[in-house]
Amino acid sequence: MYKERKGLTTNMALANQLSGMFLVPASLLLVTLEIVLESYRVSAPKWTARLAIGNLFINISWAFLIFVMLMNPQLLQPHIAHFFSEIFQQSPEDLLGRVEWLFTILGIAAIIVMLIDAVSGFTNLRTGK
Repeated sequence: MYKERKGLTTNMALANQLSGMFLVPASLLLVTLEIVLESYRVSAPKWTARLAIGNLFINISWAFLIFVMLMNPQLLQPHIAHFFSEIFQQSPEDLLGRVEWLFTILGIAAIIVMLIDAVSGFTNLRTGK
């Protein structure tokens, strides 16, 4: 997985492979847990402590996964910026900076929504919905 170039060892391929090896299965696992939790929620007459804790666990897991994605610079490949820079007729550096800000804002918004959903699960438990 390492490439030798003029005596320098690069581990970019390994980093990309590890990202894919972790992020894709983790995402699929969380989607599966969401489906199971939603099936349980629909069949339950009201929110239970087990349901609220499961909802909290899944939301924290998603927040962690999104945080890892946001902190991973390997997800935004430079050649993609060059491709889109030709389409939008902007410099790749400007476009890459905007995309990074967009990803950051969307990631933070998703984490906030997940925290609100986790709190609403316990609120529904307390009110008996």
